[in-house]
Amino acid sequence: MLAGGKSTRYGKDKLTVILRGRPMLHHPIAALSMLCEEILVVTGADGPERKLPFDVLAPCRLVHDDRPDGGPLVGLAAGLRESNTPISIVAAGDMPEMSQAVLRLMLTSVRDNEDVDALVMQDVDTFRPLPAVVRTRTGEVAEKLIADGKDSLNEFFGAVASRTLPENEWRPIDPRGATLWDVDTPNQLP
Repeated sequence: MLAGGKSTRYGKDKLTVILRGRPMLHHPIAALSMLCEEILVVTGADGPERKLPFDVLAPCRLVHDDRPDGGPLVGLAAGLRESNTPISIVAAGDMPEMSQAVLRLMLTSVRDNEDVDALVMQDVDTFRPLPAVVRTRTGEVAEKLIADGKDSLNEFFGAVASRTLPENEWRPIDPRGATLWDVDTPNQLP
């Protein structure tokens, strides 16, 4: 779970904003805890300490990336470095309504196809970088991109064997597209 952003568009730390009785960060953690053995919450090297939920099924732990203002690729590399599983779900802390069914479909699609290193969702005529399912071994690619001065998740997905989950495969499970909803500004909250 990438939770290291500065929330500049939001105006304050959006991951602590209460949404339906819980901090925003706790919603995607709860969704992931039904599918994952462990939740790694990656924060920035100079970011705030995150209060993690205690009432979820999988254990959670904080991981700090090693570069101040490193961005999501640095966060991804830090999380993959610490992961103990061959496949990882990567999501953002500001994605409070991810569908477990869609995430399960993504996991199955990667598990069943050894030629796929990463899977992202198609949204109309483009792909969305998060949530994603990636093989943990691709952390080496992320590290090399960082060493080469790159900082984009899009560059990462272009450098590994990526596949896009077509919208006609995930939309019937998640008709509102809630899995892709991320909160950037206060007016995006219900």
